Amino acid sequence: MVDQQRVWLIGWTLGLAILAYFLTSLGRTIVDSMMAIPSLRVYFERLGIGAYSDFIGVLWFGTFLFVLSGLAIAQVNGWAADDGEGRLEAMLTAGASRSRVVIERIAALLVIAGIVSAVTSAVVFIGARSMDIVLPGDRMIVATADVLPVVFAFAGIGAALVGWRPRLAVVVLGLVAVVSYMLQQFYAIFQWPDWVGHLSIYQLYGAPLTKDDWIGIITLLAIGVLGTAVSLVAMQRRDVGT
Repeated sequence: MVDQQRVWLIGWTLGLAILAYFLTSLGRTIVDSMMAIPSLRVYFERLGIGAYSDFIGVLWFGTFLFVLSGLAIAQVNGWAADDGEGRLEAMLTAGASRSRVVIERIAALLVIAGIVSAVTSAVVFIGARSMDIVLPGDRMIVATADVLPVVFAFAGIGAALVGWRPRLAVVVLGLVAVVSYMLQQFYAIFQWPDWVGHLSIYQLYGAPLTKDDWIGIITLLAIGVLGTAVSLVAMQRRDVGT
């Protein structure tokens, strides 16, 4: 499935690489400007941001996760279209099992996300060094790898929705992304309890550039596994094309 999406993969990778370099190049200017505002300084302290490298991590990975969820949603839209436009029926007629279709879809999305994440993280790392901002290489690798559980969670939810109600999948998954983003941004501003922030898929990612949040990552993996399991069951029970 990845081979069939080469143009899609190249386009997303180039676009996000350009965005990565652009945001990284503005890192120092943005931090200096925002730190001069007392209310924003309190907000950053609440998020655990105290250095240029911390800000680059939050700025880039926060933006990247939201954009990457758009990639996942677009893929889920393609999965739903496969059913409605007859491509899924053709795959099943050709001998592919329903379970195989589900697994291959999710695996292809993770491979695409992994490639995009690796390339853009390299751009951020090199770009930051050119701006005299030192990012810890080992933490950068961890932060990049931790993107995949987020994508897996979106993939699991999307696959479950496609197996249950394909026409609702994109709308519901889009709402999950928007609500997650809003919760992540506002829970710190309004000093809501941490459990409220952790209702956001993005917040479960944590801040791996500075510290590990294994509970959050395990939760994301559990969401992905559960969604995949629900999808496998739903795909076996539903009539293709409905």
